[in-house]
Amino acid sequence: MRFVLVCASVLVITVSAVGQQTPALLHSSGQSGSSLQVPAASTNQPPEHPITQAQVHELLELTGANRLKDQMIHNTMEYFQKALPPYMPKDVFDDLEASFTKLDVESITVKEYQKHISTEDAAQFIAFYKTPAGRRLVSVLPVIAHDVQESATIEASQISREVFARHKDEILAAAAKYGQQQSDTPTVIAPN
Repeated sequence: MRFVLVCASVLVITVSAVGQQTPALLHSSGQSGSSLQVPAASTNQPPEHPITQAQVHELLELTGANRLKDQMIHNTMEYFQKALPPYMPKDVFDDLEASFTKLDVESITVKEYQKHISTEDAAQFIAFYKTPAGRRLVSVLPVIAHDVQESATIEASQISREVFARHKDEILAAAAKYGQQQSDTPTVIAPN
């Protein structure tokens, strides 16, 4: 069962990461009068006037992304607690959490935003997020993201069960072979 959970978790994380990627097929909004363009991945050059640190900070504030670090740490720790073996010492988890907490996500974010967003586009994003529609989008995106993740997890679990069922005999044979190999291997006890 743990194997199924790990596989499903990896799939959900992968789906989430892929879902956050900008499609290479989008070249522009296609609307007249719109200056916001999304370049194809192969031609994506850093902007001549990259977004400023202050603009990134304002976008993070307006979108609520600055509050996601704690949730990210919580989710990561929850994943590690489920995925790592039960004998993992508590000190390891405590150290992981403390180390993640020290991570300067905003500096990383500024660096990445500056590779892709100009000061001009940032000004338009900021203006949008200050509108009622922008604030509404910010308020519903977490609900949408949660619902998508929940639905994707359910689908991934179902797919995993179906795949494992199709390969049941193969998995059981591999498990038996692995068990036999492990029982043939002498146990080495480390000196104290």
